[in-house]
Amino acid sequence: MWNLEAGPDFLGAVLRVGKERRRVAGDIELHIHPSDWRQHGHGEDPNYARVIAHVCFFDAPLLEAELPAGCVQIALRDSLEANPLFAFENLDVTAY
Repeated sequence: MWNLEAGPDFLGAVLRVGKERRRVAGDIELHIHPSDWRQHGHGEDPNYARVIAHVCFFDAPLLEAELPAGCVQIALRDSLEANPLFAFENLDVTAY
């Protein structure tokens, strides 16, 4: 569920991750840069304790200790740029 209030961007998500397609359930936080997690103070905010996936455009993984236990880090840049219809410049990040 897309969260329009304070806290993670999506609540109650269920994902299949990794080659083994492990099922994880919890919240998802989105950022352009991974370091935004740190800059926004999410590590100290209990609202982010259930985050299971930190999804970013750029790939620069955070230390595991900075994220909730078991949180996966997903970088989208390579996959999105492989799509000829995608252009980062067309994203309206101010609307987000």
